[in-house]
Amino acid sequence: MLNLFGVAKPYVSDIEIGDYCLLYNYDDRNLYGVWKATSRCGTHKHREWGGKFKFQVWVELVSKTYTSIPFDKLKSILYVGNEITWKYYGYKAQILLHYYASEYASKIQFGERLHTFEEDYRNKFPAKFRCEDGHKVRSQSEQTIDNWLFNHRINHAYEPVMSIPEQLIPDFMVPSKTGGSVYIEFWGMFDDPIYKNRMMKKSQIYAKYNMQLIELRPPDLQNFDFIFTKELQKKNVL
Repeated sequence: MLNLFGVAKPYVSDIEIGDYCLLYNYDDRNLYGVWKATSRCGTHKHREWGGKFKFQVWVELVSKTYTSIPFDKLKSILYVGNEITWKYYGYKAQILLHYYASEYASKIQFGERLHTFEEDYRNKFPAKFRCEDGHKVRSQSEQTIDNWLFNHRINHAYEPVMSIPEQLIPDFMVPSKTGGSVYIEFWGMFDDPIYKNRMMKKSQIYAKYNMQLIELRPPDLQNFDFIFTKELQKKNVL
């Protein structure tokens, strides 16, 4: 591989040496990672790609293998409002790297990208409820949570993959004022066997790693603003 990234427009003009980079494949709509920039933006090989992609950055692979993730899985992170930005900082950058670390760990340790109970859940309950910030979630209850976080200007990620062996996928993740992360789960379908199995396994993982967790249930929606505010305050989010 040439280890050179190029684009037709100056999206990468502010890339700095040491920035992490992902490669988007327009044919299969996957994002590949993870590389690190070894140069700033410039026309390093003006004849490469027939001169079509003149804004170029030299890169080196820093992950142990190429890891691809479908673009649709990352849309909730990549979009800021209705637009995609080309450089991410802080919380969003951290979540993107979590995805790639988790995908790699899952393939090495389990030979699969998602545990069966997570795959079954996603197939049975597709994300079809659009939120005010553009996220698509799997239920009206999750839509209520997402809209509340958006309207109260709380940074949040929907279904981020965590970089732990069990490949935990919380409903939501928000930052706490102490610098850590707080996870939010809405438990809503106790009569569904697949859902109940998923809930039990996720609860065990949260307990195993002593992760900060807010658990919400259908009765909480009746006084949602009060209950959710109190829970976020307890976890130092507000």
